Amino acid sequence: ESPWYVAASAILALAFVFGGVRALLPTVICVAGLRYFDLWHDSMITLTMTLVGTLLVMVLAVVFGVWMARRRAVDLLIRPLLDAGQTIPAFVYLIPVLALFGPSRFTAIVAGVVYAAPVAIKLVADGVKGVSATTLEASRSTGATTWQEITKVQLPMARGSLVLAANQGLLYVLSMALIGGMVGAGAP
Repeated sequence: ESPWYVAASAILALAFVFGGVRALLPTVICVAGLRYFDLWHDSMITLTMTLVGTLLVMVLAVVFGVWMARRRAVDLLIRPLLDAGQTIPAFVYLIPVLALFGPSRFTAIVAGVVYAAPVAIKLVADGVKGVSATTLEASRSTGATTWQEITKVQLPMARGSLVLAANQGLLYVLSMALIGGMVGAGAP
């Protein structure tokens, strides 16, 4: 509910900080287009749904991904479910969630999280599992606890996988937010 110029300024500042002048120009054009065509409110609803869904996906991805990477039995149990989840078409996720909650923004967020979580979880699990054994042994030899090993060694070393999981999670959640908007869940 903030004024459009405050949100637009924040978006433009983020574009400049993360991408410099090359990212700022297209962002100015897109923000101006959203304002000119009176799509600002709908785009902010979609942005909010996508950010909330992506945050939930990343929480699930880190928790389950680390758990899968550290316990082979958990990996063997959960990975087939994630594989099955990745092969189901997007509309299949939306139908039961629509039946349970009706057409709302919450429905689109839940369906997006269910749709995006499998790929993000697998990416995080593979990244954490890919941390070299010598690095882990070095942290253990210095007396690192399990929590320190995860937060100070494995997750920082798997940063590339975390970024890729966030990217894929964002795209999957956005696609489900758009599909949800088409069936009455709110602004696409």
